[in-house]
Amino acid sequence: MTFQKSTAHIVLITIITLIMATCIVSIYFQEVNAQYYRNDDNDIKLEPIRHMMDRRHHMMMEDGQQEQESSMSNFSMTRSNKTTTADGDNILYASIVIGAISRTTDAYQPNPIYLKEDKMVVWTNNDYNLHTVTQGPLSVGIDTALRFDSGILSRGQSFSYIFDKEGTYNYYCTIHPWMVGQVVVITNSTTVPALATNNQSASISMLERGGLAMGFNQNKILHQFKSTPTGGEILITALNTSDIETIKQIKNHIYVIQKEFSAGNFTKPFYIHTQDVPGTKLMSEKKDFIEYNINEINNGGTLILETKDKELLAAIHQFITFQNTEHYGH
Repeated sequence: MTFQKSTAHIVLITIITLIMATCIVSIYFQEVNAQYYRNDDNDIKLEPIRHMMDRRHHMMMEDGQQEQESSMSNFSMTRSNKTTTADGDNILYASIVIGAISRTTDAYQPNPIYLKEDKMVVWTNNDYNLHTVTQGPLSVGIDTALRFDSGILSRGQSFSYIFDKEGTYNYYCTIHPWMVGQVVVITNSTTVPALATNNQSASISMLERGGLAMGFNQNKILHQFKSTPTGGEILITALNTSDIETIKQIKNHIYVIQKEFSAGNFTKPFYIHTQDVPGTKLMSEKKDFIEYNINEINNGGTLILETKDKELLAAIHQFITFQNTEHYGH
């Protein structure tokens, strides 16, 4: 009997010892896997290390994303171990146009691009396909080992580069190498070639009238006109996807011309081009047989023209073809 009591005591003491040991180990590991931190009120709180690590990682990711977004919005980039930021008049906007894969020297617009030293070019991919803006090996007087390369750009993405050295920069799309463009950088003491000056003079008046009629700077946007089996499309986009004001003006203009064209009013095209625009006479006479719809996108919008009338369809195609020629590169 005495032996049985002694055995029971031993078992009880062993169980109590194991419970105490478990508690001690649990407390130890809780202390090891936790650390103190101060909150905004300077109160001391306990937080597991794993949660601290997760929060720090999340904060690092947010900081990195904010820094990248800030860099993109300011068009800031590292060049020769220094950061250069361009804004305002120091930026020229270019576009990879819709249907670029079926184009060559007009896949990038405007082309060529003439600019002074220390100016920035921002290319935006407005096409539905993936493209790149990559300096080619045939650039004149340029160290191609330090060439610019956008990497793959999807629709709506932009790439910027500051040109700080005189020379001729040829570039192309590595995915569609027949798409080619050129940037000619000149010093502040030289002038733009006469041909480029003449071309600019030929279109500057139209662009000024366009700015007055449409309500936005024509050098900040891209017009694209496309004939379709049922009519046509007029796409207007801001070259700078962060230019909220221009984007707002574009969308407002599209709604205005939807209303005017639906009423057979084509005075804006007449004013801009200072002539009767092909196709508009019939489009005005048979206005009730054309349907005008709008498709908004992030940096602009599309006016869609549709008809079931064959005669009207031909007139719309004439209108689209003329506009496409007049607004080439704009």
